[in-house]
Amino acid sequence: MPGESPETVKITVDGHRTSTESLWDWMRSEPELRGRLSAGTLPGPDGAMGSGFELVVEASAPALATLARSIPAWLSQRHHEVTVHVTTPDGREVSFTADQAQLLRDVLGIR
Repeated sequence: MPGESPETVKITVDGHRTSTESLWDWMRSEPELRGRLSAGTLPGPDGAMGSGFELVVEASAPALATLARSIPAWLSQRHHEVTVHVTTPDGREVSFTADQAQLLRDVLGIR
């Protein structure tokens, strides 16, 4: 339908905003995500100062395969444990750390 937004995958990272910004920089270098990746702010929790940061990827088979490969690679480069949260276009959510990265492949349907 005209005006309808494409299906998207939403990604957030626990911890400091710098972790999400680091993932943003990492994902921007992926050719399959060019033109499909955006970032935005989320309202912060009640009583908290500042806001969260969210990455949004237009869902397509190549983009999902890239996410399933790229996010675990980024996680493996972290010097401290980071948790990534992914929400799929159909509303499924998964949270995982570097040692649980297979969960991302499972929720995205990538084998």
